[in-house]
Amino acid sequence: MHIQTLQDLHLRLLQLQQEQNCNNNNNNSCCYYNNNNNYYYYYYYYYYYYYYYNYYYYYYYYYFYY
Repeated sequence: MHIQTLQDLHLRLLQLQQEQNCNNNNNNSCCYYNNNNNYYYYYYYYYYYYYYYNYYYYYYYYYFYY
C-alpha cells in the first residue's frame, strides 16, 4: 500500500511538471527540479501533498527519495 502510494505521488508530480510553464519568469520548484536541484524538487513535492495525504505518507516519501 505504501509503495503504491509513493508511485501515485510521483506520477502526479510528473503531471504537474508538464502542466506548469517553466520559464525564466516562473521561479518555482518545477523549474528548480529541471535545473537539477533535487532538494527543491522534493521540498515542493512534500508541501504540495500535505493537503492530500497524511503526515506519515508524505514524510515517508520525502525521506525515501531524499
